Amino acid sequence: MSQFSWRIDKWFKGLSQEQLDRLFQYTDLLYNFNQSLNLISRSTEAEMDRIHIADCLIAGKRLLSKAPSEAKIYDIGSGNGLPGIPIAILDDRRSVVLVERDQRKVDFLRIAISRLGLKNVSIHPRPVEELEKGSVKCAVSRGFAALALSLVKVRPLCSPGSLYFHMKGENWARELAQAPSQVFTHWKVEVDLAYELPDSKDHGPFYLILSRMR
Repeated sequence: MSQFSWRIDKWFKGLSQEQLDRLFQYTDLLYNFNQSLNLISRSTEAEMDRIHIADCLIAGKRLLSKAPSEAKIYDIGSGNGLPGIPIAILDDRRSVVLVERDQRKVDFLRIAISRLGLKNVSIHPRPVEELEKGSVKCAVSRGFAALALSLVKVRPLCSPGSLYFHMKGENWARELAQAPSQVFTHWKVEVDLAYELPDSKDHGPFYLILSRMR
């Protein structure tokens, strides 16, 4: 029996049974592999559905509504597959690329993709810097790096108009304030969505920050 709460079907009424089944199976994989790989904080295991899955679904739906339909979505520093795998489950017509250099985490991602039957997900098992220059039109990160460092690393891979979404907590403004001024000659950065997690008064607010390359 799973040792985590499961309320996604209550919070997200529009999901199909196939989507719900895949999200549950993925959460179960996260829980079981976390015992050896430390994919998520142990303190969040009991409420993985709220802290990790609901978070990625809320941000992922917003991203999908704004990302160009033909653009691949690059999950930079994917690690445990959040948010790339939930985004791929939300829309199986979108190509999602999980960018992760840690081989143990890459092995987990391969297992998850295979067991979930996700045909629209691939893995770039090398550093983000080794992606083709100018190839990234839409990217997303959750827990990858501070805003400024993320933007510096990804800039050579992007072209004017490229979108880079960052899932952040309340520290996003501090990260932005600490960014060197030259970052903003290449990127326009703004809050795209502020949100709270469902049935929660002690988690949040959270923010989806959108950086658009000039």
